[in-house]
Amino acid sequence: MMTETSEAPQAPRILSAIDPAMANTGIAIFTPGDTEISTALIHPRIEGEKKSFQQVYIASRDVVAQVGGLFRNLVVNMGAKIEMIMETPPPDAKGKVSWSPGLFLVDSLMLSRLNRLGIDPYLATPTRINELLTSDELPEDPSLQRKTKFSKGERRVWLYQILEINGLTVKEKKNAKGRTLKLSFDETDACVLLLYYMHNFNHPLVLPEPLSLERWTWKETACGL
Repeated sequence: MMTETSEAPQAPRILSAIDPAMANTGIAIFTPGDTEISTALIHPRIEGEKKSFQQVYIASRDVVAQVGGLFRNLVVNMGAKIEMIMETPPPDAKGKVSWSPGLFLVDSLMLSRLNRLGIDPYLATPTRINELLTSDELPEDPSLQRKTKFSKGERRVWLYQILEINGLTVKEKKNAKGRTLKLSFDETDACVLLLYYMHNFNHPLVLPEPLSLERWTWKETACGL
């Protein structure tokens, strides 16, 4: 007698983006089919200036442990399949020689931790976000021409414009007094990277003028550790 067998449930697909930093690491997460993006802001639990290698290493390990714990819960407890894009700096960035190696340490440890969870992120350069928010159109009035460098506040304004025009939102977070918290700049950058990934692999976007869809064409390669 043949018995009817049921197919194993398919692992949920989750899209994510990380903007790593020593002080504030921004994370954005989206489940295809939803309209809301969730975010997280990770701080190292170490006090004082991080001037020595030992302090930088301890802070890096702490950030990576928190990020790893978040994604381990999604992978192990929920069985999710994580697709990710992550910003990463060169080891010796021009103009930031003293700081870039410390940030590179955070990224290296994080990539190793994610790889152990079966996650191989696509890597984006630190200039990618500004490129996504730059227009190819140059108005006649030079004062109105798009800049090649945006303040963090301007990035957040552009993010909300893109979300609104595409029927998407960012999940609100409240403080202990019940007041809605403003989206942090690091979470903003993670959201922009996530939208870039979504546009190419899940949710094609409509962009507000004068942003250029051509600039949102996929350019990244997978880490493949």
